[in-house]
Formats: sequence, C-alpha cells, structure tokens
Amino acid sequence: MHPDDLGLAARMCRNDERAISEFMDVYFPRLFRFAMVRLDHNSADAEDVVQQTLTIAARRISTYRGEASLMTWLGQICRRELVRYQKKNQKRESLVTLFDDESLMEALFDTLEDDESNNPIEVSERSELVAMVHMVMDQLPRRHGDVLE
Repeated sequence: MHPDDLGLAARMCRNDERAISEFMDVYFPRLFRFAMVRLDHNSADAEDVVQQTLTIAARRISTYRGEASLMTWLGQICRRELVRYQKKNQKRESLVTLFDDESLMEALFDTLEDDESNNPIEVSERSELVAMVHMVMDQLPRRHGDVLE
C-alpha cells in the first residue's frame, strides 16, 4: 500500500486545493518527461497528452486504491492516452502531402550554422543521458527525488 499517495487522493476527493496543486506540481513534470521520451521529444504533443492524462486521473481519483504507487497508476493512464494520441495523429499524417521545393530547401540549409557544439551524436547522447537521469529520479520516493531535483 502507498499511504502517502492514498492520503493525497483522499484530500483531492475532498476538493482540497492544496492537494490538487501538489498533485499537479509533483506529477505534471514526471509525466511530461515520460511522454516526451515516447513522443520523440515533441513538447507540444507531450503537454497535450499529459494534460489529458491528468484530467482523466483527477476525474477518476476516487477509484485509486493504492495497490500501486500513484505514479504507476498515472503512467498506465498516460500510456493509454499516448496510444490514442498516436493513432489520431497517424490518421492526420496520412492526409499531409509533402512539397518538393529545392530552392526553399537550399535557403533553409544555408541559414543553418555549422557549429561543432551541435554535433548530432553529442546532442543525442546528452539527450539520452538526461532522459535516463529523469527516469531514475521519477522512480525515487517523492521526497528524495525533490531533494535531488
């Protein structure tokens, strides 16, 4: 059982504004990082999915039984929302047609700077390391993760 999570859920059921604020402050960033990794670091899409996830969770918080941590419970809801979001967007993407304008592409590439600090391999490795650190921190008990963050 997860008594701290159950206590937060019970306070939310009583419409305790501080509990709702705590819920958002603690779980939005964690779920956002969770969604970002699964949405190719598209922050707008991740924000949409997480907002939908937290809305669903807030409506169903009375069904939370504490058998798993609140983060695990939210993660399951978020996974379902990610699947729904990706299915919806696949339909949209099939309607989009790409254009082939060579002069426009040349102009775009000319504006990009050749900066060694933007080495794709280094950027990718750095992003992966940051994602791993965030995932580990999200698995820590809340007070330990907060201190480290």
